[in-house]
Amino acid sequence: GADLAVWAQHLLPLARGLAARAEAATQAKSVILAQNCQVLELQVWATLPAFMSWATDLPTAFPLFAKDLAGAFQGRPDLRGWVCAAL
Repeated sequence: GADLAVWAQHLLPLARGLAARAEAATQAKSVILAQNCQVLELQVWATLPAFMSWATDLPTAFPLFAKDLAGAFQGRPDLRGWVCAAL
């Protein structure tokens, strides 16, 4: 089993930080750093379906980040596949 709360409390903030760093690197015209951060962010999101499939704490942990998933689905076309796979 997997603790979904771990994803919500540790990996989601990591993904957010990588997205922010990618945006800052884009603004600074550091293309390679921006791309690296984007790839790492997508790799973090790619772990979500496995966490959801094997979650031992789904009823308590899912509300911690349900709004984040909805926001990612609505505002980030690049994350929709991972969100859909997780749900």
